[in-house]
Amino acid sequence: MTDLDKSKFQFVAQYIDDVSKQFATGKATEHSYRPALAKLLGDLLPNHTVTNEPTRIKCGAPDYIIAKGGGATSIPVAFVEAKDVGDSDLDGNRQHKEQFNRYKNSLDHILFTDYLDFHRYENGEFSSSIRIAEIKGNKIELVEANVPMFLEMVASFADAQPQKITSSTKLAQIMAAKAKLLAEVIERTLVADTEKTGELAGQWKSFQRVLIHDLTERQFADIYAQTICYGMFAARLHDDTPETFSRQEAATLIPKTNPFLRKVFQNVAAYDVDTSIAWIVDDLAETFRVTDMSKVMKNFGKTTGQADPMIHFYEDFLHYYDPKQKKACGVYYTPEPVVHFIVNAVNEILKSHFHLSDGLADTSKVTIRQTSNLYTDNRTKDHKRYENREYHKVQILDPATGTGTFLAEVVHKIYSSMENQKGAWQNYVEEHLLPRLNGFEFMMAPYAVAHLKLDMVLAQTGYKAKQDKRLRIFLTNSLEECDHDTGTLFAQWLAQEANEANLVKRDTPVMVMMGNPPYSVSSSNKSAWIQELSEIYKKNLKERNIQPLSDDYIKFIRLGHYYVEKNGEGILAYISNNSFIDGIIHRQMRKALMETFDEIYILDLHGNTRKKETALDGGKDENVFDIMQGVSINIFIKKKQNVTPNDSSCHSRLDRESPSSLAKLFHYELFGKRFEKYAFLAKNSFSDIPWNELTPQAPQYFFVPKDFSVQEEYEKGFKVDELMKVNTNGIKTHHDADLVAMTAFGSACNKPYYYRVLDNRFIEYDLEKVERHRYSVMKHMLRENISLVSCKQIILPNFQHVFVSKYISDINSISIQTKESSYVFPLYLYPNENGDSSTSLHFAQNNKLQRKPNLDEKIWSKIDKNVKLKTTPEQVFDYIYGVLHTPSYREKYKEFLKIDFPRIPYPENKEEFERIVSVGNKLRKLHLMEEIPPQTTSFDIEGDNVVTEVRFENEKVYISKTQYFANVPELAWNFYIGGYQPAQKWLKDRKNRVLSYDDISHYRKIIAILIETHELMQKLDEKP
Repeated sequence: MTDLDKSKFQFVAQYIDDVSKQFATGKATEHSYRPALAKLLGDLLPNHTVTNEPTRIKCGAPDYIIAKGGGATSIPVAFVEAKDVGDSDLDGNRQHKEQFNRYKNSLDHILFTDYLDFHRYENGEFSSSIRIAEIKGNKIELVEANVPMFLEMVASFADAQPQKITSSTKLAQIMAAKAKLLAEVIERTLVADTEKTGELAGQWKSFQRVLIHDLTERQFADIYAQTICYGMFAARLHDDTPETFSRQEAATLIPKTNPFLRKVFQNVAAYDVDTSIAWIVDDLAETFRVTDMSKVMKNFGKTTGQADPMIHFYEDFLHYYDPKQKKACGVYYTPEPVVHFIVNAVNEILKSHFHLSDGLADTSKVTIRQTSNLYTDNRTKDHKRYENREYHKVQILDPATGTGTFLAEVVHKIYSSMENQKGAWQNYVEEHLLPRLNGFEFMMAPYAVAHLKLDMVLAQTGYKAKQDKRLRIFLTNSLEECDHDTGTLFAQWLAQEANEANLVKRDTPVMVMMGNPPYSVSSSNKSAWIQELSEIYKKNLKERNIQPLSDDYIKFIRLGHYYVEKNGEGILAYISNNSFIDGIIHRQMRKALMETFDEIYILDLHGNTRKKETALDGGKDENVFDIMQGVSINIFIKKKQNVTPNDSSCHSRLDRESPSSLAKLFHYELFGKRFEKYAFLAKNSFSDIPWNELTPQAPQYFFVPKDFSVQEEYEKGFKVDELMKVNTNGIKTHHDADLVAMTAFGSACNKPYYYRVLDNRFIEYDLEKVERHRYSVMKHMLRENISLVSCKQIILPNFQHVFVSKYISDINSISIQTKESSYVFPLYLYPNENGDSSTSLHFAQNNKLQRKPNLDEKIWSKIDKNVKLKTTPEQVFDYIYGVLHTPSYREKYKEFLKIDFPRIPYPENKEEFERIVSVGNKLRKLHLMEEIPPQTTSFDIEGDNVVTEVRFENEKVYISKTQYFANVPELAWNFYIGGYQPAQKWLKDRKNRVLSYDDISHYRKIIAILIETHELMQKLDEKP
């Protein structure tokens, strides 16, 4: 053993002696041993700096940071996390799992130790372990034989190199892991700063004031971490000397084309970095230092097929960082064929409709008289100073620019049109392209990526950026006005960015709005400005739920509507959620759009899995995105009117009522596989599409084809809600897991509950617990009664949304779709005792007073008059039930049945009435399971009766690999009532449950009921 080895051995022996002394006191904690381990590591690694700072540890850093060098130039190379002596979870499988996984996923080299046992992990994987001492009573004794291996472990551990990264996916994964750890450390730092006086807290408050007013500590931590990661990414792309790359050098390398990111990065990650996060920023810099950027970026900035690698890199990053954040923010990359089609369409429309021969490449300018923001003029009536300003005519704005895909495609389109003019490209970009290419984005990561992408795209065209020329992509919330806060230096940078964006928002005459706005029905964008603008889409609506009109995509359409109208002419071209083109509550929105624009083109790409849409040939219809909601490409065109629009108003045409002054509406739709839709968009231009002109009718103004030729005939009938005026939505507990069950509750509030079609359950109908109990109407269903259950509107292609119940009913009893909530129409109403408005649950059960029919006397009398009979309430009910099950009725009036409660034709004569009542009566008793037809379905294979899978094959419904129900016709298996297929749903809702004798009997009855329902429905169309 050499002298050096002997001295190192002595260091270890002394360390164990120190630990043993602390251990022997019986009062030691894991913190008691920290100084000893810090000293040992320092002694064994004299060329490294070993840091153990309690303030950093409190904020989420590992206990020890081992760095090469010292001071500001030190580079973290390894980490140690220590637990108490004797800890049994050094691999993080139990109590330390969450913390250890966080470190394993983000730190390349880390030791987990209980001061005696050392477990080494490399790149997230277990590498080796060594134990250097054992507990003997109240002492700790050195295991001398293991010391050489321990010394070797420590030496190699400290000299380990970060893993070399050569793929974009791996870089995204590692960046995301480190960003996640960084965000957690930042959040912990903020939480620890209870007085909120620290530098990080000040920056958080600045973000709140200037950019995102409801920004939480966690959201700020996400933004902060992503700023550092993408700032580092941008810097590394521009680094020619990677061997010296560090966070300090990164601060000087971020392009000046993105001044905001450059300033913020210098503040938060380089010169004034918070000490609690410096270690991980340095670790991130070390990762980038060993990244082979030439291989990582091999395909970046180029489009290959239908995928943009830069976008995929960002999507990969967000997927590894936080998939929920991606979904919540509506972040989905726009497929290249979609972007290509929209940009080409805008280019074509500029030429054909606005007579701009160069389309998007147009360089013409306009002069606009605007108010000065700096000066006043007492000579004018409003004391405002006016001045003439010159702008390019074709100003382009992507208000939700994301990673800059649409703006990049605009650059490609313009560059490709400048054949034989490439020598003028540099000047063209400086003078005529950059001044009119605008983008807004309020998430830091895509904002940084958009700058990177535009930098690359322009560089590939041969453009060399001038150092002082910024790209006009701004970090701002498109749906908010600017806040001019300048409280701190950090806030000043935010405010400067926001103020520059505000010049676009307020002054720039935007002619083209394009992009893919986010979809988020639970929008957090609730600024008074956009809410007030959006009120025009809600005008005179008398609907119970207009929440979907607050979806972000609706607000972005309203934003584009506003900008184009303010400019007096222009194009709004989005791909968006397509619910607005035929949604009932969107009728005022469609009307407002038709009043403002001159031509509207809807290319419906369908793909709504909730509507169960299929291709015209019955094949699968797929979405162009990986989402369930259908989408459409929407192009709105407004040409200059003779009257110059008022600069201060955006409602110049919104009060037009004459049909001739409404926009011309054109429609085309695509069904089929995703690749077929991509191929169509790639192959066809805007003018190639065989658009169908539609004539929308008031009051709905649908943007889709509708056959309303029988409207006059349909409206001669009576509406169900006009006949049965007392009605309500179904019950919504908000706590089904606790308040709804397949077995009875042992309480006085236990009630039978119509939960799903042919699936009655029990509800604990405690009005204090059930949030939306609808008791004012449901109390009538707590006694002997029946109710009609239907929907006010449907999104499925066909109406089949009617059922009957003798119990109180759930809001989703007939469909799970949001727009297809159940409405309950009781046949009888029970009066309250003493004529008061008591809502006593006990009273409703025991009241013996006379009930009365829930039937409008005027409509009921007209029915009696037509059939020359004194009808009973049950006969009227059965007549309605029969009509609503008549296939020819459903088909003939399907468009009307989608948009409001059904209208029922008055019976023509006694014979017709009695025929329908007879079948309706049978259907009612069948669905109430009062009369069950013969059952041919069998269940003959013995087994444990556990539902482990549900599948249909050769008229057999399998509940497991061996057990099945036999003699189940395919018609019954696929039969719909409302939004459900009862033969399938009933079993799927019992997955992993044991079917009892009663369950098996019930399922056999379901099949018989569905078969009989189909046969009775056919009889309704058989004329005598």
